[in-house]
Amino acid sequence: MTETGPAVFSRRTALTIAIGWAGIIVLILSLPVSGLPDTTLWEYDKIGHAGIFFVLALVWMNGLSAYRVRTVLFVVVCGLILAPLSEWYQSVLPLGRIADDYDSLADAVGFALGTMVWVLFVSQKRGWKLPGNFQD
Repeated sequence: MTETGPAVFSRRTALTIAIGWAGIIVLILSLPVSGLPDTTLWEYDKIGHAGIFFVLALVWMNGLSAYRVRTVLFVVVCGLILAPLSEWYQSVLPLGRIADDYDSLADAVGFALGTMVWVLFVSQKRGWKLPGNFQD
């Protein structure tokens, strides 16, 4: 018996959205940007990075129907690898873009938060008992 859950879309549609969102991220990373300013951890740019990866986590968790610990861990590992890879990708393109460790950190934080929101959402819908003080 297969598990079903709170997926908003069919699995095929959810995977299409996840692949599309990842494609949009690659497209954005591939655009040339001239005169990049110096950045710090607290600039609005970092919120954008975190937000993009937050959504990426949600759409992949939904697309892969991440209701098992193994699937959640797989998505988390992939997301945490993708964060620094996306910065490296920008640095190797001949478009004047640079890799920024703080952007990579913001990406990873956004992805982790998206994953946590997904797990909490699914746990509420399925009545899962989470460890610690997550539920009353």
